[in-house]
Amino acid sequence: MPAVKRLLLALLLLGCEPSPTADDAGPPGGDAATSDAGDQRRVEIGGGASEFLPYAEDAVVGVVRGPQGGGRTGGYHIWVGARTVGFRADQRIAYRWTLRLDGSAAAVCDAVPRGPECFSAVDRTFKPQPTSAGHVVFGQAAILEDCCRVVGQPIRVELSVTDADGARGSASLRVRASDLCPDPVTNANLCP
Repeated sequence: MPAVKRLLLALLLLGCEPSPTADDAGPPGGDAATSDAGDQRRVEIGGGASEFLPYAEDAVVGVVRGPQGGGRTGGYHIWVGARTVGFRADQRIAYRWTLRLDGSAAAVCDAVPRGPECFSAVDRTFKPQPTSAGHVVFGQAAILEDCCRVVGQPIRVELSVTDADGARGSASLRVRASDLCPDPVTNANLCP
């Protein structure tokens, strides 16, 4: 890997939180997300910066200042991740997380992935990590268009998964953003 890429990667990792907090993960839980993946397959929504932590319905999730910069607009994110069971995990799996204010129409997010109602969409393809409870991905930053629009608000997190054989699954879960969009210097709330 060229030296510049190694340096950029090191800087990015230094800007990330070393470990998730309770606000990042919500309370521990099992199959909190609803899933339509079928009897042999399961899709679970979670978060966590350095490990998969399942989200429970109505869990409070942290609004995290990230290394991407941008301040109140684009400088904060919510950690998202996934646990899957029954999908072909020896190949890459396509994941799509969509976050919108709960109660907003899903069709709006399909047409305009970032806007007033749908404020974050994350598309990634990974070979997930095996665990005793399935295969996981974590540490994905769902960047918020404006952190003040979501603090304390219910958020609908939707996840769709497609494996290399075309098997699909999805899950949907409501969480609540924490009440703080913290200023990086004073830790006071940036929101009026």
